[in-house]
Amino acid sequence: FQGSFFAVCAVNYERLGFEALGGYPVANIDPTPGRPETYYAYANHPPLLPWICWASLSVLAPAGWDQAWREQRAPRGIEGPLRTPCLLLHLLGWAGMAAALARCGAPRAALFAAACYGLMPLTCLYAGLVNYENPSLGALGLAVAALARRRTGGGTAWLALALALAALAAATTFAPVFFLPGLCLWVWVGRGRRGFLEGAALALAMALPVAVHGYFARRALALVEAEPSGLGERAQLLLAPLFDGSLPFGRWLS
Repeated sequence: FQGSFFAVCAVNYERLGFEALGGYPVANIDPTPGRPETYYAYANHPPLLPWICWASLSVLAPAGWDQAWREQRAPRGIEGPLRTPCLLLHLLGWAGMAAALARCGAPRAALFAAACYGLMPLTCLYAGLVNYENPSLGALGLAVAALARRRTGGGTAWLALALALAALAAATTFAPVFFLPGLCLWVWVGRGRRGFLEGAALALAMALPVAVHGYFARRALALVEAEPSGLGERAQLLLAPLFDGSLPFGRWLS
């Protein structure tokens, strides 16, 4: 399902043009070019991953994938190109976390953790998933490795790299923001004023992409005359099955 979603978004970039919604993807299969009222604008997440998937298809997919829609056909041979960037970023994040542990003085623990993580069935199943979590957590894992290098005597270039990777993670989806309190505390503890300032810079680096996304998402939705849903509305939609009895708690939680 997820791969199909990003495939549709990539086809619509080809069909409607990148600028149709200011870079945000159109997620329905039957938009009419030049008629924004027929577009389903997807603005729940920043558009970075749809761009990555589109770029991967442009480079790796068989010739003609971007023209199949003209004949009302589904493009063929696109599964591998869609999975490739997500799998690579997943592996890089895995390596980044292991490198961070090793840099902090626990090379054996790093090797053991990497082996356990790599052998878990769920990890193997999840590694090739075409969705926002793999790229974002991959970038975050690399950011943690750069922060570990900075904590152990690395120069400001390592800090700059960590901030850029953290911003990239937050520009993919919001999940990495939940790691921010722990990361800021880790950066700060035992390092005085410098650690505090670097933790504040990390928070700013992750908050800025979220704020930028909020601004441009509203503009994209305005083009199709849609209103963004608030956090309260989304929480109500998520929790509604618990209160109306339509879904048992155990199944909802799983």
